[in-house]
Amino acid sequence: MELNSIGVVLDMFFKYTWNNFLHTQVEICIALILANPLESTENGTITDQDSIGDNLLLKHLFLKCQLVEQILEAWEMNEKKQAEGGRRHGYMGHLTRIANCIVHSTDTGPNSALVQQLIKELPDDVRERWETFCTNFLGETNKRNTVDLVTTCHIHSSSDDEIGFKETGFSQDSSLQQAFSDYQMQQMTSNFIDQFGFSNEKFADQDDIGKTCTDHRRSDGGLKNLIVTAES
Repeated sequence: MELNSIGVVLDMFFKYTWNNFLHTQVEICIALILANPLESTENGTITDQDSIGDNLLLKHLFLKCQLVEQILEAWEMNEKKQAEGGRRHGYMGHLTRIANCIVHSTDTGPNSALVQQLIKELPDDVRERWETFCTNFLGETNKRNTVDLVTTCHIHSSSDDEIGFKETGFSQDSSLQQAFSDYQMQQMTSNFIDQFGFSNEKFADQDDIGKTCTDHRRSDGGLKNLIVTAES
C-alpha cells in the first residue's frame, strides 16, 4: 500500500492492451484480495464473515485505486471504440471476470459486508453507473459467453434449404457390395505384409543416402544429377 503496487499494476493492466500474461496476473491479485478473509490483528484468528473489519488492502483497492471507476471507464472506452469500427481491447475477457468477481464478493464472498459498504460509499453517479453496468452490460456479456454444449434445436434437412444436395451417383451393384463384404471378412495372413507392405530395400539408411549424394556430386552431371535424385 505504501508503494501503491496494486495501483501501478492496475494502471499497467489498461496501458498494455495486448499483454495477456500481465492481465492474468492482475486478475489473480484482485481475486485474492477480494477473497482474502479478515484476520484479527491481535491473535491472527479469522473473524466473522459479516464483520466490516479493517481490511486495509481491500479498502485501498476500491478507494485509492478506484477499481470500479476504472472498470467502468475501460468498458465504456471499449464500447465506443468498437462502435467506431475498432478492435476489441485484449483485456476485456479478464475485465469481465474481475467485474464478476466483485459482484460475487458483494453477494456471497468472505468480505461481502465490507464490499457492500465500499460500493455504497462510491459517488452517487459512479454507484448508479455500476448498478446499471452490472444489470445490463455485464449480464448481457455473461449470457453471450455462456455456450450450450448440447442443443435441442431442430436440425433442418437439405430439403428445407434453398439449395439442396443431389443424390450421389454411387453404384448400387450388388456384386460390388458382395465383393467388398468378402474383402472385409478376409483374415490377415502372414503374406499380407509381403503383398501390401514395403520391403526394406525401399528405404535407404541415412549413410546410404549421403553416399548416394556424394557419388552424384562426383559424376559428370554434378548438380543436375543431385537435383534429379532428390526429386525422385
